[in-house]
Amino acid sequence: MLPTHLFRLLTCLGLLFVYDLETATTVYKNRISPYPIFLTSEASLVGGFYAANRHGQVLVATVNEATIVPFVSGQLNNLELAVNLAKRGNLSGAENLVGHYIKIKHKCTFHMNDQVVQRFQELFAQTKYKEVVELAAKSPQGIFRTPEIVAKFQSVPVQGGQTPPLLQYFGTLLTKGKLDAFESVDYLAWLSIRTKRIFWRIGWLKTSWNLSSSSKSVDNDLALKFYIKASATPKVVADFAERREFDRILIYSKQIKITAELMQVGYTPDYLFLLQIILRSDP
Repeated sequence: MLPTHLFRLLTCLGLLFVYDLETATTVYKNRISPYPIFLTSEASLVGGFYAANRHGQVLVATVNEATIVPFVSGQLNNLELAVNLAKRGNLSGAENLVGHYIKIKHKCTFHMNDQVVQRFQELFAQTKYKEVVELAAKSPQGIFRTPEIVAKFQSVPVQGGQTPPLLQYFGTLLTKGKLDAFESVDYLAWLSIRTKRIFWRIGWLKTSWNLSSSSKSVDNDLALKFYIKASATPKVVADFAERREFDRILIYSKQIKITAELMQVGYTPDYLFLLQIILRSDP
């Protein structure tokens, strides 16, 4: 008997059982060996296990992460378990459930997308923003992490002394990992310069041209770091020109690594454009 980290696969006398331990649901069972299994070992590279039987055969058992969610929703007709597996394991396949009609308790049918949207709208109407944030942040494969959701949180009026729902949303997302590019841009607007630099060092913000441009008017040094990280080479060179750091333009363009922050690039600057930048900033 050997449990794996994610799906808990168990073998006994040549039989394979796959369980969801949280709900004690049998996901799959089949005979994988006509002979008793006497030795098992974890197969960490594939997320399953190796098994040797008395006939000298060595077997490998694992779960196909790309198909288990559709299998549970389709073959087992268990949408709730399929969605929970997708959430807990960050698995793909939940998006394919949208549009499927299945039987649930009390012999009712429902459209998954309509149900989730309805639940989201109900919570929003009831101003239960904590629940709304959790629903959006825990969506499998980030299907609710969209600019539209951010805009909806932005539209909520904030009472004095209360934390804006949008900040609650971003804070919950940060407990799960990095922000996406568009999320980073919106979140940056709420942060102080010191906090922005801390978040940059930690790596919680996903760099992009938009993130860099939105930072430039507030913290030019941080914006330059964002440009470099985002490989926005024309913007990097233009920023060097504005700073009158012409030697860095030549070094950066000649593929010479001048600091740990500057990646090697191959780029030919548009010197006429750079001259225009200089004249505009200091005629």
